[in-house]
Amino acid sequence: GGAGDDGPGRCYPLRGPWALADTDEKRRAAFSVGRVAPTPDDRPPPGYGAWLTAARTLFGQRPLPVRHLILVTDGGGHDPAGEAALGAGIAACQGEFSADVLALGVDWDPAPLLALTEGLHGTAETAPDRFAPAVTGALRRLRRVRSPELPVTVTCRPAVTGVALSERQPRQHPLVPVTAPEHPHRYDFATHQWEPGARDYLLSVQADASADPLGVLLQLATVSVGDATAPLVVRWLPPGVAVGAGGTGGGGGTLDAMNAATR
Repeated sequence: GGAGDDGPGRCYPLRGPWALADTDEKRRAAFSVGRVAPTPDDRPPPGYGAWLTAARTLFGQRPLPVRHLILVTDGGGHDPAGEAALGAGIAACQGEFSADVLALGVDWDPAPLLALTEGLHGTAETAPDRFAPAVTGALRRLRRVRSPELPVTVTCRPAVTGVALSERQPRQHPLVPVTAPEHPHRYDFATHQWEPGARDYLLSVQADASADPLGVLLQLATVSVGDATAPLVVRWLPPGVAVGAGGTGGGGGTLDAMNAATR
């Protein structure tokens, strides 16, 4: 699309909000985009927040399972005076769709683009002069997405605190827990953009073991990923006893042994 006097404007489809991306539609879209002119210097830019609002309106017209915005920009659409509007736009779009950014050229401010992609769980990349291959690569990756969002829920005993979860592979970043007042020991973590393949997560907890017995299996929490649930079990050992020593043989490969002293 391009920016008009009233903000963001759609370049294609020519009729209706959506078009099936078959060979003919792609050819028509490539031809139609040639009429998009740069925004005049004397016209205020619409701001990235306006583009997010336009995308949210468009996505709201169809219940698509995977909704993703690819924002291709040279920075000319950013309004430095619209930081508050951008923040509000990101907040309004969270949970509605995710977003990638392809930044063209060199004269653009990275801060709002990073805020946009980090808030909407996408990636920010610079595009070469011939940005079409970069767009094609982004679309190819998005077609591999099978689930746009998958919750990870950790439900703990009251003695467990300090629950933290971070993704280690393929991208290293911490996840932010959400708790509800009526369920103070339940921690919900949102994960995004699941493609075929494996992911590695690191879960860490703190537990008060002063009232727990030593040497027996104890369940600290349950961990649910989507519809699958598994227990988090430990065996407290006396100080100085190595992990694996004095075991009962129970638990098999389900046991996460911790060499921890009781308080």
